[in-house]
Amino acid sequence: MLSPNTTHRDYNRLKYYSALRTGYKHLGKEESAKFLEQPEHVIDENLFIIYNPFSGPPAADEKQDSIIIIFSAFKTMLGTAVTTLPWAFQQSGLVLGLIIAFVSFIISYYTCMLIIWMMKNDPDYSDTLKKYYGQVGYYFGILTPAIMIVGALIVYFVIMAQMLYPIILAVYAWISHTDPTFYPNPTFAHFSLSYCALGLFVILVIINQAKDMKVFMRLSSFGVVFSIMLLIFIIGTGLFALSDTNFTWGSSEESDATDWLTDDRVLVLVNMNFPPLMGILCSGYFLHTVSMDIIRKSKSPEKAGRDMFWGYFLTFVSYAIVGTLGYIGFMGTKFAWYFEGQEGTVTAGEID
Repeated sequence: MLSPNTTHRDYNRLKYYSALRTGYKHLGKEESAKFLEQPEHVIDENLFIIYNPFSGPPAADEKQDSIIIIFSAFKTMLGTAVTTLPWAFQQSGLVLGLIIAFVSFIISYYTCMLIIWMMKNDPDYSDTLKKYYGQVGYYFGILTPAIMIVGALIVYFVIMAQMLYPIILAVYAWISHTDPTFYPNPTFAHFSLSYCALGLFVILVIINQAKDMKVFMRLSSFGVVFSIMLLIFIIGTGLFALSDTNFTWGSSEESDATDWLTDDRVLVLVNMNFPPLMGILCSGYFLHTVSMDIIRKSKSPEKAGRDMFWGYFLTFVSYAIVGTLGYIGFMGTKFAWYFEGQEGTVTAGEID
């Protein structure tokens, strides 16, 4: 057969077949690795996974002892929930709050272990759901945690804005040697929480435009230090209150009728306003979507049940101590000035 000329279609076809046989051998290491690589537009959609840029996969040989796995689970669950537990325990009552915290701990641990047992070698739990329930289960497994994460982000944003506002006022007062007015309610008529929230939103949007988030990931690792400081503060506040305040048991009506100028306080054991505590614990114990990533780092994955149990148990103990001592501490005489200022408002007698 005569060789086709350079304009004939068979000419380029012969060159292509020749390259398949021998052409890649003269290429360098990097070029040969990409040679004949499948184009992105023909990759099956099922091969794509949602990647979390804030938690990269560990090295293949990086394995951790059980103590590291336990505290990894504990640190992941111990977050800003501790800042709202004193108020939530006040709403539910001490005894009922402890019961709800314990029952939530048992249910969350069991359901988390169900996920670990069912996932086995699946890369993500959404893939496990797809295996058993098809596309509906797959998207359900993606959207449900995303909704909870959005709720957590809203809580984080509100807490950051509420903390930023008094800090800005304090810095301004220190620089200008004046006493700026603190506006507890959001308003645009004066500098208030509204302007702090808008400014914080703009700053966070700018920060999230960065492609490399490694700096912020390293900074976030120091968050456990501030969590411990917060725990120490709340526990210390509760212990001090036990030493200088006279506490008795009673109903919510008796607690609301407290004379804040005295040293007597009424603690509620059971109250029917417990749904807020259940919602807080639902997000606080939510380790399910990342539990398998933690277990895969373990040197002894067969001990996953024990390690996760201790992680959950430490979280329950922390929540119980913070909720109980936080409720007692913030009801103490050292915060009488706050309750006096709240008299006549809708939040009178409530920890805020």
